[in-house]
Amino acid sequence: MMPAVQSDDMPLENGHQEEAENDLWAPVADAKLVKSPTKKKKKKKRGPIINTTNCKYDVVRECADSLGWEEDPDVDGHSGNFNVQWFDTSVLLARVAKLKNFQRINHFPSMHVICRKNHLCNTLGKMKKVFPKYYCFFPKTWTLKAQMNDFRKYLNTSAAHGKTFIFKPNAGCQGKGIVITRTPMEIAEEADETVVQEYISNPLLISGKKFDMRVYVLVTSVRHLSVHIFNEGLVRLCTEDYVKPSGSNMDEQCVHLTNYSVNKLSDKFFVTDEETGGGTGR
Repeated sequence: MMPAVQSDDMPLENGHQEEAENDLWAPVADAKLVKSPTKKKKKKKRGPIINTTNCKYDVVRECADSLGWEEDPDVDGHSGNFNVQWFDTSVLLARVAKLKNFQRINHFPSMHVICRKNHLCNTLGKMKKVFPKYYCFFPKTWTLKAQMNDFRKYLNTSAAHGKTFIFKPNAGCQGKGIVITRTPMEIAEEADETVVQEYISNPLLISGKKFDMRVYVLVTSVRHLSVHIFNEGLVRLCTEDYVKPSGSNMDEQCVHLTNYSVNKLSDKFFVTDEETGGGTGR
């Protein structure tokens, strides 16, 4: 026979019933309070700190803010808490040498070597001597302060006969001080702080007009050259149709110079509707 099994529905004897109920509520002597593990609050990750004391352009601050960067409260930047320091102008080597490993600045020292026309001329000339196959993309160029004798010698050759020349101030911008001429020595004697080039008389044209292209790049390192090219660029157009330089048109800047500062003053300059024209001006 199967042994009898006490069912939950069957009543217990009086003594056992009371004992069982007491067992249900009896405290456990050896029990210990165990705290449930608490999750540590994650610290909010701080963004880079940028110092813009020497920057007058609000667009830099707006871009930094959109990226979650923090503005350095130290207006002078002497505390050295910043990760990035932004300058509108060139910086001295001494300032760059003081940077710590976690700090960056938006300029390389000695940028004048490629930003000033006379230094750029010398740099390109040196590179052309070493790599003539690759550095043949610019016209003949002279810095008058250092190469006046070479320029005179060239003018006495048959290769210079009938050529047009363009003079540009070393530190000029916005088309200021540019002169186009076929009698260069009349200007060269009094223009030692100037670069002179053979004028390209058969340039590429868009709709019959001269143009130039601005390609924007970010150079993050020159020791291990790293260059990032931006997807969008800028095209600047003359407002007048191009004609080869002659005695009657060499003073017409809107024919020969693509500078925005020059062409925006032309009666033919206009601003297009971005929604329909897809551009900003011409």
